[in-house]
Amino acid sequence: MKKTLSILLAVIMTLGMLAGCGEQPEHIHSFGEWTITKNPTCTEAGEQERLCSCGERQVQSIPEKGHSFSEWVIAKPATCTEAGEQYAICNICGQRMTQSIPAEHKNGDWIVDKMPTCAESGTKHKECTVCGVKTESAEIPKTNDHKWGNGTIINAATCTIAGKKEFVCSICGANKVETIVALGHDKDSEGVCKRCGQQFVEMSEKERSAAISVSEMSHGIVDYSTTVHINVTLVDKNRHNLETPALVEVRIVDSKNKVLYHKTLLKKATSKYVEISYDEMEPGYDKNGTIYYRVYNTGFFEFGEVGKDADFLPWTVSVKLTSVPCTLSEYNWQNKKQESCKITGISYKCVGTSLHFYVTGEKTYDIEGKNYSRSFSIGWKLYDSDNYVISNGTLYTTSLKTGEKFRNVEETIYGVLEPGKTYKLVFSDVR
Repeated sequence: MKKTLSILLAVIMTLGMLAGCGEQPEHIHSFGEWTITKNPTCTEAGEQERLCSCGERQVQSIPEKGHSFSEWVIAKPATCTEAGEQYAICNICGQRMTQSIPAEHKNGDWIVDKMPTCAESGTKHKECTVCGVKTESAEIPKTNDHKWGNGTIINAATCTIAGKKEFVCSICGANKVETIVALGHDKDSEGVCKRCGQQFVEMSEKERSAAISVSEMSHGIVDYSTTVHINVTLVDKNRHNLETPALVEVRIVDSKNKVLYHKTLLKKATSKYVEISYDEMEPGYDKNGTIYYRVYNTGFFEFGEVGKDADFLPWTVSVKLTSVPCTLSEYNWQNKKQESCKITGISYKCVGTSLHFYVTGEKTYDIEGKNYSRSFSIGWKLYDSDNYVISNGTLYTTSLKTGEKFRNVEETIYGVLEPGKTYKLVFSDVR
């Protein structure tokens, strides 16, 4: 019973208290201006406060200002190897701040120590412009500047096929291969390529029609002393002559099968022959040999190779000459030297059985003085292969002063040569 009364009393008191508070109005602070109570410095915060009419006090921190330093002042300059020092002073509190200035070299431009090549790299460095010490090094990469030279032909280009040429660098040994463009045909007036010998035949419609009709040919060889004619007549199946061009491949060999001439000639439509000049033939061992020829026009007709014996071919001999330069002299009956000449050139030519030889040189001495002019005599002998003298004589120059030259003074030895033989021509002093 007592416990119940106590609880009821507490409830009544609580309700009475709540009714009393609700009767008072709520207070709202109204602060005044801030008042600095402690000024801030460069390194320490300050403080300010403000008051409410009720006496409530509010405090707030003022951030430190921080230093305001001047520009750096160099106290000790840095060198290439020793650090320097600089300082600045706060404009507010006067505090001094110092800082080290690192030692540092003054680099110049790159200096090349070793130039690079295509075989190896080079090197370069920088130096301090103050103390001269090397401060930096670097490698210079290899170059692509090869020294190729003129190159070597691996496969020569032909008229229709490209060739190859190899180049090797003289420094590093690198190689490259380049293509040589095919040369193309270089036709002469007769339509024969000067390089490969291929013959090109251009025909009119009439000539082409005649070429189709070719069935047989008649042919033969005629010697005209300085030229040889190969006669060719083309006919149809009715033995009517046809005017159409033909190619004649000619091959001439001597009795030892040495090739004296090999060429394809064009027989024009209106011509009855092709001509070979003796001057175009290589001299043979002797005058005997064989003339082979083949007549054709590709795609129209072809007659097999024919061989004809010949006994009129140009031939030559071998003549060994005195070595030059050599000096020859002319002596009087008392064996006293009168003149001298320096022989600088000797050549010869065979014409039939005769030998023509030519001497070139310079007069070097005359007992009568350098301004005295007269002919110089040169002795000569011709030996056969058995060392027998078969001819001899004296060659006379034109009138010469000392220091004057002569060229190709000629002498002829008639009717002494035999085909295929070897001879020796020797020059000597005249006494």
